[in-house]
Amino acid sequence: MLTPDTGDGAWLRRSAASYHCTATAYSPAGTAFLLGFRSARTPRLAVRWLHSRAHHIADQLDTAARTPVRHWTRDHDEHARALAQLAGGQPYMFTAFDDTIRYVLTATPARSHHSPGGPA
Repeated sequence: MLTPDTGDGAWLRRSAASYHCTATAYSPAGTAFLLGFRSARTPRLAVRWLHSRAHHIADQLDTAARTPVRHWTRDHDEHARALAQLAGGQPYMFTAFDDTIRYVLTATPARSHHSPGGPA
């Protein structure tokens, strides 16, 4: 369904992302390789994207490195903690290792233009 532009920018505020999600691989030298990114409107959608990317990463790892990632994808308590953290305005990060490569999945709340203590 299309939402008409009323000229007040309300459609933009409703569609603006609330969470920025990234999947990044880091080499031993610290070089970052962006594996994917997504904007999500809710904490649940952000965690769902992290979960999906974790599956994709795990599919490419050897068995020893894959095991902790697969465990994380099934850890409902950890997902609830991630949801609570994001809903509370805090970033969430999951890190996995494969030999010398570090994989980092993050979801970060977008900054509001009217943040407390900031200019209105």
